[in-house]
Amino acid sequence: MMSYIVAIVNFKGPSKSEYPVGCKRDDLVPGDEVIVRTKDQKLKIANVIKLPYLNWNYGAEILCKLSEASQNADGYYIVPEDAPYEIGYAVPNTLVNILHLKGWEQMTSANKTYSLVIGEKNQTQTVFILFRREGIDIQLHYSRNYEVKKGGRWATSTTEGRMVRNYYARTDTNLFQWIESFATDFDNDKKNLDKYFLPQGSKDKKRRDTDYIPTADADEIIRLF
Repeated sequence: MMSYIVAIVNFKGPSKSEYPVGCKRDDLVPGDEVIVRTKDQKLKIANVIKLPYLNWNYGAEILCKLSEASQNADGYYIVPEDAPYEIGYAVPNTLVNILHLKGWEQMTSANKTYSLVIGEKNQTQTVFILFRREGIDIQLHYSRNYEVKKGGRWATSTTEGRMVRNYYARTDTNLFQWIESFATDFDNDKKNLDKYFLPQGSKDKKRRDTDYIPTADADEIIRLF
């Protein structure tokens, strides 16, 4: 399963080894203690070291903060039944729901590259937010003469209008919040939207030596690619 936010953690104990694990919440900070479910379904306590945007596959994930778990009479931690928590701008559905609340319309795509298209018009323009597996693109038209209809069909060529392709991996800021900011400025008829057409993220999501300190047993905890 893909994880936009990847928590780099080390587990309780003498080892200083670091491991990347899936994270579905944006309220964690370095130093937080969390409970991780590993690939073999074991629960371990870990410390969060950093929280980069990498969009990696993972075999382990954060279930909750340690403070959100309870303890039984024997001292074992009990994870809440509704964990893992999805909190904030960590999954695409958060952005989709926000755009729906803003009145943007969901459409189907004739282009298999995109799993979801959401469109809107302001006083002079039409825009489409295009969701794909590895990122979110924006297509802006300087005209209102494009259909935006709930359940309608988006079949516009990607060579039309003003287009930017954004990747989840290695963004410097949260891409979901970035797209929401664009949607707000578009709805408010802001004239200068140039900053939103600088591509975000990287197509290259391969692991780098600077991402974390790898160990010989890392594959027992995670599954990358």
